[in-house]
Amino acid sequence: MDEPNSQRDRARSQLYQSLKPYLFYSQLMCSAPYPVECLQGSNGIGINTRSYFKSARFLLTAVVLSNTIMCSLEAMVELIDVPMPFFTGVLYVNEVVLGMVISLMTAGRGYKEGKHYDRFVTGILMVAEALLPSEWKNIVSSVQFRMRFTCTGLTIVVMLCLICDYVHFGSLKATLFSLGAYMMPNLLVMLSFLQCCFGTVLIYKLLQNMRHRLSPKELARCDLMERVVETERHYIQLTACMELIVRSFEYLIVINTFAGINVTSLQLLEIYQHLQQTDTAEVYIMYNSFWIVMQLCILLTVLYPCHLVKRELSRLGLTMFQLSQRGDARLEAKLARFGILTLNRKDVPYTALGMLKLELSSLSSIFVALLSFLIILIQFDSSNLNKHKGTVTTMDSLYNKIQD
Repeated sequence: MDEPNSQRDRARSQLYQSLKPYLFYSQLMCSAPYPVECLQGSNGIGINTRSYFKSARFLLTAVVLSNTIMCSLEAMVELIDVPMPFFTGVLYVNEVVLGMVISLMTAGRGYKEGKHYDRFVTGILMVAEALLPSEWKNIVSSVQFRMRFTCTGLTIVVMLCLICDYVHFGSLKATLFSLGAYMMPNLLVMLSFLQCCFGTVLIYKLLQNMRHRLSPKELARCDLMERVVETERHYIQLTACMELIVRSFEYLIVINTFAGINVTSLQLLEIYQHLQQTDTAEVYIMYNSFWIVMQLCILLTVLYPCHLVKRELSRLGLTMFQLSQRGDARLEAKLARFGILTLNRKDVPYTALGMLKLELSSLSSIFVALLSFLIILIQFDSSNLNKHKGTVTTMDSLYNKIQD
């Protein structure tokens, strides 16, 4: 009677240890609920410790949000006084407004998404307890390695952005302003999307393991019908977990995607403006380039794992069809039905709010939208409407005002 519980507790402990570094900072910055009872409830966290942590994260979140809102409002006020084309001005102000909205949304998720996190963890553990301990350990280790690689890449890009900001504007005050008004919303959304990435990659690895368990070598050691029934049950559980992830993050994904298009179009405009000058500011061009890379990386932390899940569903469906060639008629019918189910799921992409497909093909649509924005911005810039004097870009004008 205690064996399944001990196996589930072991799986929960391993999952928590692999997720702990990312979960701690996400919870501290209020980008994730605290505590996640199904994950942290049995880890010996005392009542006093929980109370202190909740107080600390509330104070830290209040300070971060207050600083972000104050810097953003200051940026909006100063941007209004900078002469520039109307459409360009709308995008600059929109960038700041969306940053505030994203910051507030990430904080809001930290207080209202607890039930979704508990349901997700429960579903994952139901699948994990059916695996061998070595299988689950390998899956968790693989996901942890991928997350370390992703976090390292994002950290490097963020640091390069801040270094270039300081070198170009030459002021600690300007860099702190950039951190509050522009970088902090991106850091908060990174913490949120890393959770999304972790969960999606974990589902991908579990689906991959399910397909491996249907290989001829594995099936030779078990009853085929029992394995198929178990696989179907786990498949339904994992697709439900995937739906939970999409529903939990969809608003943030859509708004951040629009913000990314907005920001990237302005960054490309500023690169264009500097390239038109005889004295090109190489550092500022690098600064804008790193910002564009950061926006792309943030987007890929969501789209690429979803692409992996979709690809694995297709492979699982094909494996089922191959297995349907063996066994009795009842087994063949069940395998064929399951194969059709997985392949049909592959053809119905996960979408955020029914408008953004969470797959790599969405990058083409985003590129078209970005190109349209950029053409309009360059057209206005070339006409020299309300061109501000003494500086190359709107951001140069803004930071001159901030440092005065």
